[in-house]
Amino acid sequence: EAHLKKLMGQAIKVISIGVFWLVMCIASSVMLIVGKDAQIAVTNALNQFRVASRTLTLAIQSYAVTGDGQFLNQYQTEVAVDMNREKAIAILETYDIKDYEWEKLNQISGMSNNLIAYEDAAIAAVAAGDLEEARAQVFGTYYEDGVALIKANTDKVIEEILARKEHGCDILEIIQYVCFALFVVSIVALLFMFVKVIKFAGTELLGPMKKVAEQMNHLAK
Repeated sequence: EAHLKKLMGQAIKVISIGVFWLVMCIASSVMLIVGKDAQIAVTNALNQFRVASRTLTLAIQSYAVTGDGQFLNQYQTEVAVDMNREKAIAILETYDIKDYEWEKLNQISGMSNNLIAYEDAAIAAVAAGDLEEARAQVFGTYYEDGVALIKANTDKVIEEILARKEHGCDILEIIQYVCFALFVVSIVALLFMFVKVIKFAGTELLGPMKKVAEQMNHLAK
């Protein structure tokens, strides 16, 4: 009886451990799903930020070259209506963007703001009918170098953020696999305990009962 209690106690411990790792499996799976969703949302927001910056540059340069009002309308719509960069920043604020990453994004926004004066000057030059001056404003060395620097820094910070997010998801996947493996081990251990209990019941409990029955049958004869 004492041995049976010991086996049952061990079985209960194994069951408890199995339940714990099952809960951990579920929790890690949920965390991984949340992490993947966040990764997708951050990727979309960062690409939105990048595309918006390039849209502004392309629109203002096209306007300076052609004087076509449709390009000015595209530029002004992006700045005042669509505001895709601002919307992207608002999305990123809801996710785990580190302070040093925000610092880099803010630096990029600052560099973009430094180019606004050249864009405004180009718009004024087109309005005055001076396309040559307009082109000088948005195709000059300072503006072109600024655009190139913004593009390079934007691509770099996006790669860094996405790499960090990907690394976080990789860690969650490893945790999920470990939890599942330990859960499987606990199930195997539980089955092993049940086998031991069954064997014990067959040898230690049913065995003596069979002997008594055989003796009673022998006496009856």
